[in-house]
Amino acid sequence: MYYDPRYFQDSMSLNHQNGYVLDCKTGDVNGDGVIDYVYLIGDKPYEDSPFRDNIRLKIVDGKTHKETIIPLKQNAGYGPSLFLGDFSKDKINDILISIDSGGSGGYAFYYIYSFVNNQPKILFDFEKFNDAFVYEVNYKDNYRVEVISQSTNTKYILDITYKGEEYLSEIYDENGKLKAPIQGWVNPLGGLYPIDFQRDGTYELYADQRIAGRYNADGLGYVQTSLAWKEKEFVPFFQTVGIFGGSIDDDGKLPLPNEDIEHIRKDQYEMITGTIKEINTREGKRSLLIEDEKNFEYIFHIYENTIIIDFEDLKIGQKVDIIFNGILTRSIPPQGTAIIVNGLKV
Repeated sequence: MYYDPRYFQDSMSLNHQNGYVLDCKTGDVNGDGVIDYVYLIGDKPYEDSPFRDNIRLKIVDGKTHKETIIPLKQNAGYGPSLFLGDFSKDKINDILISIDSGGSGGYAFYYIYSFVNNQPKILFDFEKFNDAFVYEVNYKDNYRVEVISQSTNTKYILDITYKGEEYLSEIYDENGKLKAPIQGWVNPLGGLYPIDFQRDGTYELYADQRIAGRYNADGLGYVQTSLAWKEKEFVPFFQTVGIFGGSIDDDGKLPLPNEDIEHIRKDQYEMITGTIKEINTREGKRSLLIEDEKNFEYIFHIYENTIIIDFEDLKIGQKVDIIFNGILTRSIPPQGTAIIVNGLKV
């Protein structure tokens, strides 16, 4: 017998003791090939407020109509919503739960559950993500801010000259030197978005964390981490920092000291050191599959303008430096264009 999902929604809405339906999605989440009904239910403690609490996940088996209710650790907030999609590569829908905290930091609560064979299993917990991804934010001389991602062992340098003279003169002297040490921070997870980067039916995750400077409203940019399911957990495969821009008509912008001009030009390029895993030549196009020391893989394409030792001399297992323009695709693995390939002696 087929039951329209509105039947369940209406039946729950009639009895507020059972909770209000906050969101509803349909899809096969237990893997039996029959459409199931997935709800977020919760309470409205304040009649004229969008705040919701006692939020929990409810799943109705489309075949047996058995109900399962899963309590959430963080179960209060704003705008609770559901998304169904396959994150764990088993071709069965998983359940993404999103709840805004409503706090000034703009952070939010996220969980992903698997419900294969009617057994709930948590795949993603925002608190574990926040604990795993730790950062340092340090103001430096010459109107720079250094962001260090400890989890990926990566350093980013932000140019904050766009902040303008009023802001910069409070913390820098006339020579661009810091008047006193200043540290910022990176907020907890503020956005988590399902994106099918490979267009293969499996969703990856795109996570946003806001970088704060001297105070929370002093935004410097966002740490943006892309995650993919690997065996038993989500792992990062790409991380960048997105920065804010200033007006091109801003006459208050301070120039960097003259001695740093050449340094800026050099910083236009980035380098990845790794080991050649594959050498591919196809239809006249050449590429290298590189694995770095953190076991991240990259594909770099070789073109006629690439500065390189003779291509035939490169060997699988050889360690190389790849110089490129800092631009990588969001594919798995990320891809870029090599400007220089420098073979290293081990």
